[in-house]
Amino acid sequence: MSEHIVAIVAGREVTEKEFQEFTARIPEQQQAYIQTPEGRRQALTQYTNYFLFEKLGEDKGYDQSEEFKAIMKNARVELLSQYSLTEEVKDITATREECQAFYEANMGQFEKGPQATAKHILTDTEEEIHKISVGARLLEEYQGQGIVSKALRLMTDSLYREKGIEIITASTMVVNKPAAKAAAAAGFDLVVHNADEDWGYPEPTPTDKWIR
Repeated sequence: MSEHIVAIVAGREVTEKEFQEFTARIPEQQQAYIQTPEGRRQALTQYTNYFLFEKLGEDKGYDQSEEFKAIMKNARVELLSQYSLTEEVKDITATREECQAFYEANMGQFEKGPQATAKHILTDTEEEIHKISVGARLLEEYQGQGIVSKALRLMTDSLYREKGIEIITASTMVVNKPAAKAAAAAGFDLVVHNADEDWGYPEPTPTDKWIR
C-alpha cells in the first residue's frame, strides 16, 4: 500500500507519516491547535516551506559554501555523538539490588546542596508590574460555545478588580479566527494586526495583538 501523500513541493512528495513526525516535535502548548483544520494547514505550510528553501539553497549553491559545510560538520559531530551514546546504553540494565548498592556506596553524590526559591518576578520598570498577558486554549469539541470569551472576561475582570492590574494584553494567530472572535467578545481591542511573533514554530507566526 502506498503512503498517503499530503503535499508535493519542489518535486518532492510529502507523506502523512513524515508530516506527523514533524508535528510531534511542535511544542505541547500548540498541539491542540494543530489538530484543528486551520492549525493543520498552517503546520503543513511551514513544513513544506522547508523543502522550498532547501531547493532554493541548492539552486543558488548555498550548500557548497564553506560556512555551510562547517555548520554541517559540527552538526554531524553533535548528532553522531548523541546517537552513539543512545545506541551504546540502550541495552544496559541494572537490577534493583545493583541500584541500591550503588546508592549506598555513593550517597555523597545524591546529597542536595543549598536550595533557594523565589516567589516574585523582576521587571525593568515599576510600570510593568501592572501589565499582564493572558491566553486560553479549548479542546475542539467545546469550541464555538462562547466558553473562552466568558472565561477571559471573568479572568480579566478579576485581575483588574483584585490584583491591581492596569493593562491586559493577548495574542492570537491571524489564521485562528475563533480566537480573535473570543478576544473581541471578551472586551479586547485589536491594536496590532499581522505582526510576526515566535510561537515555537520553525518560522515566525503572523499574529494579532489585543489589549483590554
